[in-house]
Amino acid sequence: MAYDRLDPIGGPRIAHAAAVIAMTVANALSKKKRGGTFTVDDFMPTWSAPKRKQSREEQIAIAAAITQQLGGKDLRKNKA
Repeated sequence: MAYDRLDPIGGPRIAHAAAVIAMTVANALSKKKRGGTFTVDDFMPTWSAPKRKQSREEQIAIAAAITQQLGGKDLRKNKA
């Protein structure tokens, strides 16, 4: 699934073909509430780039903040 976000299997061409079919069916069976018709872009999937991986320090800071918010104590001996 993660690989599919980086490089969709089948490529954008297949996604576009599916969007054209979906648009045609939607336009044939209904009217867009705002008026007008559906476009291919209404049915095109979007893939975002993977999020930046958090560093160890960022993860510790987030965990410490959550612990504090929940009323817990920081039991680490050497707080970095």
